[in-house]
Amino acid sequence: MTSETPPKPLATPLYYASQFGLIHTVRWLIYRFPMVIGKFAGYYGTPLIAASAKGHSDIATELILRGERPRLECSDGRTALYSASENGHLEIVKVLLAQYPPLDIFFMRQYSPLGQALCKGHLEIAGLLLQHGARVDLQNSLGETVLHQASKGGYDPASIKMLLMYNANTRSKDASGKTPLEIARESGHEEIARLLWEHDA
Repeated sequence: MTSETPPKPLATPLYYASQFGLIHTVRWLIYRFPMVIGKFAGYYGTPLIAASAKGHSDIATELILRGERPRLECSDGRTALYSASENGHLEIVKVLLAQYPPLDIFFMRQYSPLGQALCKGHLEIAGLLLQHGARVDLQNSLGETVLHQASKGGYDPASIKMLLMYNANTRSKDASGKTPLEIARESGHEEIARLLWEHDA
């Protein structure tokens, strides 16, 4: 430390208790200080987003029951659903989907909950998102759809099949004018390229 007094915390006690899974502390704080529910602070943004990122489904449920809104998003587009989808927390995703959270908000203007679930190989979560209406052809700031990202990143071929089953547009072009098939070929992902070629043949 460079001073005799500690620096001011970056977030509320409720935020930290939610992030570290302290359910009894969370309940006590909500009872004593209900006004801090949903307050933006800290790396993840809100107590619910922090709990969702870390997989604390009991805390996420408690926060929702006590009034924190799953529709809240940080200035960078991070939401509770994005964090739970990215980190593979299926039970939290189920809890959030029952509250009609935003499905298609981009984190950093590029990554959707669906895209991150597929990127990390969380196919069951991706399937749930698609069943609840996640849009497969939504384009990010680079003009990419999830299929573009999957083709470039060499995702599990099962991801490609899932997107095609939900009628992903294989002819969509990104900002550079390239289709998912062209990107897959350029990136050397031959199996993905084959799946896309066979789909359009």
